[in-house]
Amino acid sequence: MDYTAIAVVERIEPVVCGFDHLHWMRTEERLPDEWVVRRLERVPLGTAYTRVVARLAELAQHPRLRGDCEMVVDATGVGAPVIDMLQAERVECKVTPVVLTAGANENFDGKAWRTPKMDVLARLQMLIEQRRLRVSRKVREAAALKRELLDVKAKQKPGGRMRIGADAAGQHDDLVMAVALGVWMRGGRKKAGLMGKRVL
Repeated sequence: MDYTAIAVVERIEPVVCGFDHLHWMRTEERLPDEWVVRRLERVPLGTAYTRVVARLAELAQHPRLRGDCEMVVDATGVGAPVIDMLQAERVECKVTPVVLTAGANENFDGKAWRTPKMDVLARLQMLIEQRRLRVSRKVREAAALKRELLDVKAKQKPGGRMRIGADAAGQHDDLVMAVALGVWMRGGRKKAGLMGKRVL
């Protein structure tokens, strides 16, 4: 019922170069990072996980990604076997599993991140509001991503728990989550040494 989605996002760190005439030296000012969605794919429903893994391995071989990317994979639910297959495939980039939770805290157990889904989506929302995220004109699924962004909502269930995702039956949030995971991983994981590469 739910699609598997693949997003390739690129982090750009703009630098403004100038000249300090008082001290007679060149200057550099780093601006907040910007993000570009370079590719979005929705894998057809019913596709075997082995074919999904093969597609990810193929993308990691792309000349612009090979050796300069990181694969951030949703390991929630059935995601764990896919992680095992990706690691067995030995794709040419770091594979980072992320388990999305309804909790309030984020942690890393040495193998996978466990992080609140709300935090992942909040980072994406911040980038959109600050106009630091754009979608390349060549992306075919851009219209579907925009629709999904409008469909994602947070609702409180009876008992106080929050449900975050597509609001109604027939709506999806797979493309939104694929992009959100990429920008979340690069946005706050400096301590893990994961900055400065493209994210799959």
